[in-house]
Amino acid sequence: NKDTVHRVYYGDLYTDDGQYMANKSPYYDSIDNLLKSRIKYVTGGQSMSIQYVQGDGSMAKDSYRGVLTSVRYGKDAMNEKDQGTQETRTEGLAVIESNNPDLKLSSSDQIVINMGAAHKNQAYRPMLLTKTNGLASYQSDESVPVNEIRYTNADGQLIFTSEDIIGTANPQVSGYLAVWVPVDAK
Repeated sequence: NKDTVHRVYYGDLYTDDGQYMANKSPYYDSIDNLLKSRIKYVTGGQSMSIQYVQGDGSMAKDSYRGVLTSVRYGKDAMNEKDQGTQETRTEGLAVIESNNPDLKLSSSDQIVINMGAAHKNQAYRPMLLTKTNGLASYQSDESVPVNEIRYTNADGQLIFTSEDIIGTANPQVSGYLAVWVPVDAK
């Protein structure tokens, strides 16, 4: 988040058994990728919102119906209307998260993330993406499967459906987490 200091603890990166820093935790790759990506992509203004979904009827608790989204627009873009510069298109990111492992969007539900005017018709790739068996951590454009690339529309919106966002419970994620960044960033 903007204007905060991120904190990572030893126990998040390494297991307590064995020698000091000898065994990486299951979260190591994801945290390492987040820290490196923060330097590369995070700049500009920020917008956060909770988007509520109908769900497929299996979500019993209303408090679990919200999906938190956070956007950083990129350098020279402080809000969604700023056009920014050419450099703005290679920065910024979107975070999607939910703490509901039973999250299932209905066929009419959509999570719409407004990346801003500077990011119209632009390719995005996952940097972190929840999978049924864990959290995929992609360090580069080349490491991402082609079918996982998404494009913003003419309004600069990334749109996700029930096929994209599904809650899960595994050792790395309880709910849903994804971080999206621009393709072809320097």
